Amino acid sequence: MHYLFKEAELPREALQSLNLFNNEKVAIDDYDLEAMFAGRRSALIAISDVELNSFRIARMEVKLSLNRTDSGEVELLIHPVYRSPQPHYLLDQQAMGTLMDGEQPNHVVELNVGDDKVRRMVVEYDAETREFLAYDAASVKAPVMVNGEELDADQREAYRLGKQVTIYDDTTVQYRVSEPKGMLSNTERVILSFEDDGKLRHVMLHELRNLQDGFHRQLDYNSSSYQNALQIMLKKDFPHLVTADQQVNEQRERFRSR
Repeated sequence: MHYLFKEAELPREALQSLNLFNNEKVAIDDYDLEAMFAGRRSALIAISDVELNSFRIARMEVKLSLNRTDSGEVELLIHPVYRSPQPHYLLDQQAMGTLMDGEQPNHVVELNVGDDKVRRMVVEYDAETREFLAYDAASVKAPVMVNGEELDADQREAYRLGKQVTIYDDTTVQYRVSEPKGMLSNTERVILSFEDDGKLRHVMLHELRNLQDGFHRQLDYNSSSYQNALQIMLKKDFPHLVTADQQVNEQRERFRSR
């Protein structure tokens, strides 16, 4: 898979300040590095005996991500676990409460941006860090196929808005900006196909977490549709997802490494 960042671009000094880079080795597992290289957040990572913002910290859990500045420099972003939920300017108290209680996976806010144009911002709650994350639905590139089944326009739009999308074999996927894999699914693996310059590019996502609605059990991924999509990938020599396919510009306040 192609990534937004390369291993050689890792900010080693910043990682070293977190005791996550020693003896020329990064002390972050491949699962989290993959998420970071793809422009997403890692899962929670424990750091210890570090100094952040002039405070000495014995131990804490954080999520990490990478960001490319306007000058092209790659910086390490640190997302701590807050003691209490952090308010978000797009949400009122009722909307925040609904997300925190898990009554709905996200909340869509429509913003007027002039010339009769509307920007739809999707806000999620990350219960692990106790903060709200927002993204522009238009920035999400939806797959044209899931396990080889074509999605119609309504399904692709539902995907961008973080709604569950189900195909005929009952595979159900849901885009989540707060997930290291960028998605939840009721199957551990799924094959997505994206259109790029008139050509199809395929990617296999694995070790996906289950949907969080309490209604879906995680099914066996090895369905006939999955097998058919896998054969397509094999014939195409595993063409991969282009860099921007799973990348969105999450809008949030972030700690920057020093």
